[in-house]
Amino acid sequence: MDQVITEEYWKEKHNLWYNEKEELIEKLKSFNNAARTFDEGANLLLNFCETLPQEYLKASPKKKQQILRLIGSNFIYKDKKLSVELSSVFDLLINNQYLVNGGNDEAVLTCSR
Repeated sequence: MDQVITEEYWKEKHNLWYNEKEELIEKLKSFNNAARTFDEGANLLLNFCETLPQEYLKASPKKKQQILRLIGSNFIYKDKKLSVELSSVFDLLINNQYLVNGGNDEAVLTCSR
């Protein structure tokens, strides 16, 4: 037994599904942008880590202080022992300028998990 739908019902569902599809496309774009910017940030961090020893040795005292602030805090040297509270690499990635400016709140939340 075939049931016939009304044109009004068809238009209502068509508009609903069309709007839902558009919302999903926008979310996908945000996720793609966030992934791209996260990758860029990860590559920057990787390059930073690879060249850090050489850069640190050549750096001015002010630049050395900035580098140390990036990687940790509470540096204590006592009784010939160094104690450091390291920063999370993921925090650096999540909070960097590329990711913060790369997507909407939903995209940022997705990458931070």
